[in-house]
Amino acid sequence: MKTQATKSKGIALLTVIFLTALAALTLSSFSLSQRSALQSINTSEDVSRAWSLLELLEQEAIEVLKQDISQSLIDDNRELWSQHQFQVSSVLTEFRQPEISAKISDEQSKINLNNLMFNGQLDPVTEDRLRRLLRSQQISDALLDGVIDWLDDDAILISNVGAEDDFYRSLDSPYLAANTAFSDISELRLIRGFNDQNYALLRPYLTALPKRTAVNINTAAPVMIASLDKALDGIGLLQTPFEDISKLTKQIEPLHINSEGLATNSSYFLLKSKIRLADYSLAVESLIYRENHQNTRIIKRAISHE
Repeated sequence: MKTQATKSKGIALLTVIFLTALAALTLSSFSLSQRSALQSINTSEDVSRAWSLLELLEQEAIEVLKQDISQSLIDDNRELWSQHQFQVSSVLTEFRQPEISAKISDEQSKINLNNLMFNGQLDPVTEDRLRRLLRSQQISDALLDGVIDWLDDDAILISNVGAEDDFYRSLDSPYLAANTAFSDISELRLIRGFNDQNYALLRPYLTALPKRTAVNINTAAPVMIASLDKALDGIGLLQTPFEDISKLTKQIEPLHINSEGLATNSSYFLLKSKIRLADYSLAVESLIYRENHQNTRIIKRAISHE
């Protein structure tokens, strides 16, 4: 009888241990589920907060650019919009562990790829400038033929290094040539001959804007200035902001610069914003169009991967 009682007590003890372990496991799973749900809620809140902060940065950038155009008819890198320090510290106490950076730059300090085709025709001035830019970065200017084929509305190859639908269809992941204006500069990586390496070299000097634009010589980098005209090669950064292009041509006569497509002011600016909260980070490039003091607005946003 003692043996049977001992066995019964043993079974009862094992049952208690099993039930206790099961309860602990259930509680542990429940706690893990709760933690996951809470983390998801916090992340969702951070997403909403990050985008709210982005809107504040964008609005501040717009106000700075509106103020600038009311005070000056030229744009250069010494002006307030270029040096502006964003004032969002007053709202940071509402957010958890915020890290914020923002910078306005002139998108017309670059060559607009969409200038390459004008009214269905190849623009020789833009073509010449782009070929000089490619060569300055030790990139074959023959790659520009693929860009022209990408833009034009026909299926005729400009050269044997160009590319139309037949080439792109033959790729492992096939697609078609756009045969229209660039919507984003990143499309360049889809064009025959371009890759991440040469794209990275060209990215600081190229843009894709929805309208035909001039290059602002007051904000252009030395590499860009050298690409604008052979007469400017080797001059480097222009020391003094110019009020108009005629002042530039007079200053460096008798070099006879082709001033077509050059300007001393801008309408398109880029706001690069980086926002990091506790459980979420956001990097956005906001394209700002400034037509005048009354009409300044965001026309495009893109998640940045740089």
